[in-house]
Amino acid sequence: MKALMKWFVLLMALLLIVPCLAACFMNGKDDFITTVNGTTTLDGDNKTTTTSDGYTCSGGFPPSIDLEGYTYRAYVDFNIYQSSALRCEDFWVEHPGTDPLQIAVYDRNAAICADYNCNIVEINPEMSDPIEELTQMSTTENLDLLILRDTRVATAATKGLLADIAAYENIDLAGEWYDRNSIKQLAMGDKVYYLSGDMNISTMDSAIVTIFNEQLYAEKMPNGENLYQLVKDGKWTVEKMMEIAKAITVDRKEDGVLDATTSDGDIVGYFRYANSDLFYYYSCGGRISTPDEDGYPILTVDSEHSLEVIDLLLHTVNSESLPEGSPINTSVTRLKYFESEKTLFTDIALWDVRKSISKRINEWKYGILPTPMFEETGTADDYNSFVFM
Repeated sequence: MKALMKWFVLLMALLLIVPCLAACFMNGKDDFITTVNGTTTLDGDNKTTTTSDGYTCSGGFPPSIDLEGYTYRAYVDFNIYQSSALRCEDFWVEHPGTDPLQIAVYDRNAAICADYNCNIVEINPEMSDPIEELTQMSTTENLDLLILRDTRVATAATKGLLADIAAYENIDLAGEWYDRNSIKQLAMGDKVYYLSGDMNISTMDSAIVTIFNEQLYAEKMPNGENLYQLVKDGKWTVEKMMEIAKAITVDRKEDGVLDATTSDGDIVGYFRYANSDLFYYYSCGGRISTPDEDGYPILTVDSEHSLEVIDLLLHTVNSESLPEGSPINTSVTRLKYFESEKTLFTDIALWDVRKSISKRINEWKYGILPTPMFEETGTADDYNSFVFM
């Protein structure tokens, strides 16, 4: 029971503090942040925390208790492609550097450890069969938490590694820090095995957006529509994006291959990421499954709207519908094209914007737009973003 109490205290602290710290660095709201001169500490009783930058955030934190130096050990799965550069950063960061989100996680953990007298350790052993080996570790070692890629969740379920979060009375699923849509869409009847919210930096980091070269757009389409206003007016659609992309595309060498990476390179209206058809399918409202009236998923990939979305994509972003020679490739090539300053649109995860694009903000100006929608709706509330995990 004591170990269970320790787990709940850590979980609640993790869930409640990281959005506060992230907000301190990113939101700058006067009614949420006040400057102080104290040291970095978390005061659970006073419900405030002070970050290393000297800000205090208020929130409903759990009361402080002494966990007697207990060490929480968590296995944190790598993100896509088993790349150390694409690590899940929600739980633990060894060295925060200058990245605001990493600093938020680092400060959160440091504050928890100081205030609750505990340690937080992430382990990442190389595993040939992670789920099988983690199943063994969960019974033979002191392992408190598994944070897995979504591609492993189905296998984890067959090993009994998933818990019904809704069954824990200590976790308030009505809390504003949880994403209500994730609970509704991911529930299985009255059981909740997955959810998302402010804690899940990796989820937000993996959200797909559209970026565009503002300078190129202004130069080539000086009388063009204001793209941000199109978004606000609910008029930023797939067809509108491709209309603009085709209008700006120039095959200077007339060789049927659009290459923007050379000094005399072509003007590329749209660079398509290799998997972006899935991004647009979801942004346009297509769904593989949706919850029925009892909360259980049913296949809707063959619904009327999903089929309409597929038809739209075949006539807009499909390789045969793009301007001749349009590039369709992966991240490294995409970055080269966008750095050339001769590419207007591309679809990209916010992670790539944060890690790569934003570091070149002084070289050229870019804008961020939501992934375009299926048709005009007249409101900015109907955009969807695919989470690429």
